[in-house]
Amino acid sequence: ARARQIDDEVERARLYREAQEIIHRDVPIVPLVYTQKMIAHRNAFGPLTVEPVTHTLLRLVETPVDGRLTFVRGTDSVKLDPATVTDGESSKVVEQIYDNLIRFAPGTATIEPALATAWTRSDDGRTWTFTIREGVTFHDGTPLDAAAVVNAFERQRDPSHPHHFEEHQYAYWLDLFAFVEKVEVGEVPMTVVFRCSDPAPPFFLQELAVFAMGIPSPAALDEHGAEFARNPVGTGPFRFVRWTPDTEIVLERNEGYWDGAPQLKEVIFQPTENATVRAERLLAGEADLIDNLDPLSIPRLKGE
Repeated sequence: ARARQIDDEVERARLYREAQEIIHRDVPIVPLVYTQKMIAHRNAFGPLTVEPVTHTLLRLVETPVDGRLTFVRGTDSVKLDPATVTDGESSKVVEQIYDNLIRFAPGTATIEPALATAWTRSDDGRTWTFTIREGVTFHDGTPLDAAAVVNAFERQRDPSHPHHFEEHQYAYWLDLFAFVEKVEVGEVPMTVVFRCSDPAPPFFLQELAVFAMGIPSPAALDEHGAEFARNPVGTGPFRFVRWTPDTEIVLERNEGYWDGAPQLKEVIFQPTENATVRAERLLAGEADLIDNLDPLSIPRLKGE
């Protein structure tokens, strides 16, 4: 916990080594899981970029222009409220609907501006100020402003917030942002201030790029309440159209996207549990993109 709060890389490394020694002494077995993200897609679609949390960035697909992409994945999503999502099948859809203050530059773990155009930190690392991008609109037509950004974070932090729905858990906030005491509108228009009890960790900005920190529409949260998780509204490159449970989720291009409208016109997410069947659907032209490949199918897929 101390290592997460300090900027000194040498001291941080020492603390992590100390933690490893404690684990080695006290725990006989430490299970580790590491997977390599593998996707397959039809040659007509590309190039495809996968960001560090292993989501495919469909906003960057260049061809075909005005195309429809069918993404066949393992199961249906659970919910599409970024603040409460914890499963991969939900987060890969959330990634397309919402923007964050900061995002990862394509193909890297380097951060770049998104809904925030600039940011500064106080000398003690306890106060961070973000300048919010002008002229951005949510999919429901309401404008993005500093208050909307504050709402996105305060609803996670404050259990008494009207958009902090009791039946949901805010796991990513609890795990990553326990040091944040308050998020509020700054004195300068279109600025948002994070006030922290301790210096923010060195990777604070990267944490803000995680899908769970997507910015939802306050108006849509007011309208749908806890059902917002099935009626998502963000500012992202694709807007939500419909969700037929266990059948498909349909998104369409956000024509007014602040970073330029995507080339793809429509994206359809469909569940197919069996990995071999997903590969067969790709080979048959029923799918354009699949993930979590069956290793035995890879030679056939490469051949196509």
